[in-house]
Amino acid sequence: MPLTRTTTRYIIRTIGISLIVLIVGGYAVWRSLDYVRGPEITIFEPTQYATLATSTVIIRGDTQRINELFFNGTPIAINEDGAFGIISTVFSGINIYTFMAQDSFGRKTSTEIRIVGTVDLPAPAPTPVSKPEIRISTTSESMI
Repeated sequence: MPLTRTTTRYIIRTIGISLIVLIVGGYAVWRSLDYVRGPEITIFEPTQYATLATSTVIIRGDTQRINELFFNGTPIAINEDGAFGIISTVFSGINIYTFMAQDSFGRKTSTEIRIVGTVDLPAPAPTPVSKPEIRISTTSESMI
């Protein structure tokens, strides 16, 4: 087949349309991957099984593609970039903190972080128990 001006234009037009369809289709697939992936939670600090000698900890992390974030069942706020930080109490022994996120399609994901506390919190001071007062009243009435 000889390469004429008409066949050259046909080839160029076909390649151009194919490239446009490929670029638009690729962009649509790339943008929809976020919806396919679902919600994601990443904890930056502290690390898993970190040992802390303090009574409080600041847990920092990042989320992607979520609408709501819960910490041990309580909703917490995130900023517009998806970052969050929360202060929690650390008890002696293993502490388990659960984060659960939900996206706009109702899909959920959760992650746990375990922290080992080495500080014994002081026991609450006992409150003094007051003894009840016993009053003895004697009334002597004479009957006439």
